[in-house]
Amino acid sequence: MSGGILKPGDLVLVTGGAGYVGSHLIGLLLDRGYRVRVLDTFLYGDAGLRAYRSEPAVEVHYGDVCNIRDMMRATRGIKALIALAALVGDGACELDHDETVAINIESTKLLCQVVNLNPDVERVVFASSCSVYGATEGLVLNEGSRLNPVSFYARSRIVSEGILDRELEGRSVVTLRLGTVFGASARMRFDLMINTMTWKAVSEGKITVTGGEAWRPHVHVRDVATAFAV
Repeated sequence: MSGGILKPGDLVLVTGGAGYVGSHLIGLLLDRGYRVRVLDTFLYGDAGLRAYRSEPAVEVHYGDVCNIRDMMRATRGIKALIALAALVGDGACELDHDETVAINIESTKLLCQVVNLNPDVERVVFASSCSVYGATEGLVLNEGSRLNPVSFYARSRIVSEGILDRELEGRSVVTLRLGTVFGASARMRFDLMINTMTWKAVSEGKITVTGGEAWRPHVHVRDVATAFAV
């Protein structure tokens, strides 16, 4: 959020702020002197925000990124928006394609609409995924690398990225394509590879590895939060 765009005291909206990454990100934004507003449905509870409930610089809104009233209220007075709320992962998105479209694609269209109605929003940071590259032989990828999605989740991220590029052209928009996140969080996830392996090592005394020849990028959850906060 630096680079002269925001200053201490500015209000930043974090959608999905009670989640795995958000529970780290809120603290980092507060450390930088920003006020923080969280919009979340609290589907997985509020453990990610309990440490910040008493902070005067934190506002917590119960709401849905697919609901225009919730989004209009949540974006009132903000200077930046960090979009974490999404249905994440290949397995989750395969369960119900219609729900995936609603949460991952239609909500992006709505986000663009409310941002375009608010001239004070100076930056949008969007959480995407490195799964948009699919299976590739190259180990070094960048934003210009060929996209080769092999899952519905990845395709939903590509569509959302395209919507942001078209609808928010000329605005400051940053898309981060995350690797597989790992590490401890107040809103813990044990469906992620490294976290699952660690949990099994602690609880069962052994680690099961499948597909040992595969390669995939991993990134610590606090590093991810720092990338969103910068």
